[in-house]
Amino acid sequence: MPAATVTRLLLALTLSLLCLYSQAAPPQADRLSYHCVPGQAQWQPVPASGRIRLLEADFALGKVCQVRVAAGAADDDRWLVFNTLVQSQLSSLPGPDGEPAAPLVWLTPQSAALAVPPGGAATAQLRMVMPIGGGFRTSLEAPGSFLARSQFNDQVRGELLTLLFAMSIVSALFALALRDRTTGWYTGFTLAVAVVWSFITGLGTGSSALAVNYPWLTLHGLLLSYGLGLFLGLRFAISFNNLAGHSPRLQTALQWVGWGILGYTALGFAPGLYGAILSYYNLLALFVFGCMLLPGIASLRERDYRTGLLFLAGWAPIVLAWTAVLLSYIHLQPGYPSWLGQLALHLHGWGLLPDWLSSPHVRPGALLLQAIIYSLALADRAARLRHSREKAAMTDKATGLANRASFLLRGQQRLSIDPQRQRTLVLLDINRFTAINETLGYDCGDAVLRETGRRLRRKLGSGVLLARVGGNQFAALINDCATESPLQMLVADIARQSLVIEGQRLDIQLSCGAACSPRHGQDIDLLMRRAEITLK
Repeated sequence: MPAATVTRLLLALTLSLLCLYSQAAPPQADRLSYHCVPGQAQWQPVPASGRIRLLEADFALGKVCQVRVAAGAADDDRWLVFNTLVQSQLSSLPGPDGEPAAPLVWLTPQSAALAVPPGGAATAQLRMVMPIGGGFRTSLEAPGSFLARSQFNDQVRGELLTLLFAMSIVSALFALALRDRTTGWYTGFTLAVAVVWSFITGLGTGSSALAVNYPWLTLHGLLLSYGLGLFLGLRFAISFNNLAGHSPRLQTALQWVGWGILGYTALGFAPGLYGAILSYYNLLALFVFGCMLLPGIASLRERDYRTGLLFLAGWAPIVLAWTAVLLSYIHLQPGYPSWLGQLALHLHGWGLLPDWLSSPHVRPGALLLQAIIYSLALADRAARLRHSREKAAMTDKATGLANRASFLLRGQQRLSIDPQRQRTLVLLDINRFTAINETLGYDCGDAVLRETGRRLRRKLGSGVLLARVGGNQFAALINDCATESPLQMLVADIARQSLVIEGQRLDIQLSCGAACSPRHGQDIDLLMRRAEITLK
């Protein structure tokens, strides 16, 4: 990833973390009241936190909430402000006694404000237009502090959305350049998260927004991107941790979970099922988040510590942030298991579910942290993949020794380091190797090659450059000028013991040729040709 992009990611992460401490002023609960219909007929005071909850199930009911403030003399130059308005459309209403509607002085996809007349009253109405649970916050606040915080938060959210789409483009380029399926899964996951976050940051809110003018397109687009995000994230976890090699059974189980996610998402497009499907989507998300940790644990169990730790380090912030948010209100959803509420209360009591985890700024921070860690992880994976491909290109598949290209390259490097040092290039042929292939088959021929290579390595030692350079031909670069007698002894020693291949005893014979450097030349190709001339 370019250094400039990493720098912007780190800066936006820092800004997001700073947002955690930019809290709204405490609401004047004695003058703020609200009610939501259907479900609540009486007005009641706004909670001390200023937060009014709205759930996915409320969307299906068409819930509308009204917030009313009766301002006092001390409330001059204060606004009735609203934050996290992604799931609502806000408008100002006339007062109960015919007072004019308070002017709407600020409106963005995430925040709004009404100018409360001194000593007067103001009433705001919010209608849910997107099924994203969580609710909104309201309070009386000084305009200066509200505008500074709102503009700052909108800037951070915009930066995050830009960076997520940029990450999608960068990942797509990496996937195309490397032809790597794992990077492709991550590209799709990042793009799906970016689309979901575009809804959360306000794509579907406001009087002229997509959710109002094209509700079917927006709502089903949100459902589809949410489902694809879970599916692609799961496939990325499977591929990144190489479950095919570490745990095939777990791979099969998680693949079925992925197809189940897509099937469940598809049901939401059936007439009349959208609300019911989306109402239980958070429960499905909690289950999938837990499943996504299993591939990393499998990598650690197989002692692939680098892969497992990088994966868990990148995924843990996402799981922690979203699980905390879901547990904070998921137990309020009708039809959800009651034990979820008990679990949330116990986790909160034990200090494992602190209030700051449910802050709206934790999730963007977690997404940025994940993007940074996975960018480093994918870069590390790309480097290891390139190294493995380079190694495979320089290795003979049948014997595991260096191949001809590797021998010529590394041999010339050794000759160039000390041109005057005496070295011997030895070529060895397995006699009648074609007859072995034709009578016993190519598998037996490969077994003969492997065993001959092992014997040569054992006799010559690890410091000698040894390679298979032809169909039945081996080459070695020895660090002295060997005479004919030692080479004959080497050939005889290797051929002395018979090979037992698939229960058949085979006696092999080797032909040997050699050329010395610098006497016969200082070029590896020239030495190879002269060694072939002396081969006998």
